[in-house]
Amino acid sequence: MRCPGDPGRKEDPADVLARGRIVLTVMEDRDMCREHAEKQKSLGNLSGARTWYEKALAACEAGYDTEKNAGTAHELIRALNDLGEARADLMDLKGAKELFDRALELSLGLAENDSSTQTFGDAADCYEHLGGLSRASGQSDEAKEYYRHVLEIRELLCSREETAASRRGLAKICEELAEIAAEEGNLSATLVLYEKDVEMREAAAAQTHDEADLKALRAAYERFGDLEDAVNEKKEASEWYAKALRTAEQTADMTGAAIDRAYLGLMNYKACMLLGEGSPERIGMLTRAAEIFAALAREEPRTAFYQSNYDIIRAKLEEEL
Repeated sequence: MRCPGDPGRKEDPADVLARGRIVLTVMEDRDMCREHAEKQKSLGNLSGARTWYEKALAACEAGYDTEKNAGTAHELIRALNDLGEARADLMDLKGAKELFDRALELSLGLAENDSSTQTFGDAADCYEHLGGLSRASGQSDEAKEYYRHVLEIRELLCSREETAASRRGLAKICEELAEIAAEEGNLSATLVLYEKDVEMREAAAAQTHDEADLKALRAAYERFGDLEDAVNEKKEASEWYAKALRTAEQTADMTGAAIDRAYLGLMNYKACMLLGEGSPERIGMLTRAAEIFAALAREEPRTAFYQSNYDIIRAKLEEEL
């Protein structure tokens, strides 16, 4: 008689069917728990979200114990990371790290025999979560080590598949490393990382023409402008702000949303501050910013932010007229 683990053993079809039913039930439980967790999170109930993520993890563990394969492993890794994030949100950094470490161990074990995009992506996510915890704990050197692994994997994935998703992932880790480099006063490294960030954001936005990708691109342009402004490179800063402004116009036209129109007003104001006082272009941009916030204040009078910005910009405009 062969042992159950013997590859030569033919399984009883009834056993296969029963195991399939168990996995299907587990998947349904997992999805339901995740749905409840995400709803509680959106309502700001972080403790409630954590409880549902714990139940989702238990379901994924049951599925993995029943059928150990790449699919159930990926789901278990995701569940560990989801719960880790929930614990980090509640400032349980030790508990979060234990979960992220476990997820990383599982993903690296899976990667020994599976070089799929999803497996490498799982590993990158785990390293990124651990890097975030290290940054939150003030351990920048440790964070950089984790993030270097993420950068290496994201670059590999981007070279393998030039998708919008792979480009977003690479842009995001470049942002994280750029922030650390800026904190350390390493200007050259910050510039290189911001350039890569912008390159990836531009490519993703060109692929999708998606609202979210355009917003991420305008933020990348603005960050670059802020950096150039901070080191007194006014001409370069002005060029980056002009790009951010054009992208903000696209987004505001696309959505018509108050928040996007407000961002357009703020970018007009921010960009014009680098122009000569009293110049026609500066006056025009100040006027445009004032008009945007005046309209928003009329539409949403209960939102003090719009009125206060209109008052500030209008006062500045009157000084220069």
